[in-house]
Amino acid sequence: YEPYDQTRITASIEFNGEIDRRPLAIAAVCVGNREFNGFNGNADGYLLEWNLKAAARSTVYGRAEVDDKDLFGLGLHPKGFSHRHVFYKVGALTAGYLFDLPTSQAGQIGVGADATLYRMPSDLTQYFGGSRSYHVFLRWRPTVATPHVH
Repeated sequence: YEPYDQTRITASIEFNGEIDRRPLAIAAVCVGNREFNGFNGNADGYLLEWNLKAAARSTVYGRAEVDDKDLFGLGLHPKGFSHRHVFYKVGALTAGYLFDLPTSQAGQIGVGADATLYRMPSDLTQYFGGSRSYHVFLRWRPTVATPHVH
């Protein structure tokens, strides 16, 4: 809880279609927080996500983001208490691959992996450790009797 007025500004644009008969979804998002606290209460964030069906059973995806994070000013403040915020610019870039196994009566199973590289100020590494992460996963989409409707 912050005792000051805050304005959030958002903008996004999306594409969900095909490129060379391959399904492609892309989203670009910008967010801005403006806090009128008498100090520096402005924080911005930017995001780009994509998902490309590269072949019949292969998908490549990714995400790039940069955010201003107020990591150490978290928590409740008494009403009327004001302090300067310390924002850190933190970035992340993720790239991944998913392979779909043949569909069965149980549904669709995919095997995937991704890697994320982080960029942050050097004084934050003592709190958050390394600047990369890796994931290996199974995705299960059960067979549904009724079609999916938006």
